[in-house]
Amino acid sequence: MNSAWFENFTSGMDVLEDKEFLKQIMVKRCPCGGGDEENVKTMKEFYDNSKTLEEFVDSFRKWLHKKYNGDIGKMKLRNDVLYMIKPLNKDIYAGNCGKGCHCGLVKYTEKNVSDIFCHCCTIGHTGKMFKIVFGEDTKMKFIESIICGGKECTMAVYLSRKNV
Repeated sequence: MNSAWFENFTSGMDVLEDKEFLKQIMVKRCPCGGGDEENVKTMKEFYDNSKTLEEFVDSFRKWLHKKYNGDIGKMKLRNDVLYMIKPLNKDIYAGNCGKGCHCGLVKYTEKNVSDIFCHCCTIGHTGKMFKIVFGEDTKMKFIESIICGGKECTMAVYLSRKNV
């Protein structure tokens, strides 16, 4: 895969002035979409049929684990914050700067990629289904990414406690 266009696109992001604007562009214009209809429908059913956030997360985790043959990463619920965590991708080949990223665009790159781009995958792709189920005002936060030196790719989703 020739990743030259991607490398040119992302390697210059950090020198631009309005980083918050760029992060929002990556979230809103995620090229791979996110918000898969089946995942959203199932997530909504699990949420509607659960009595607690813990029950919802447990059901959703088990379903994703089965659907993706165990390759979904981890979910940790701490109080009302759900941490979505993707571990190092163990593909045989990755570019010098891809460092085990799951993104098909990033994993082959030979130039440093800005953490601004990571908002595309975490909050853009993964977060989209949470916004559909829990509402557009659902707060999410990018924590760390593999390509930026983190151990894993992690985002936080701030959920509302269920009133039973």
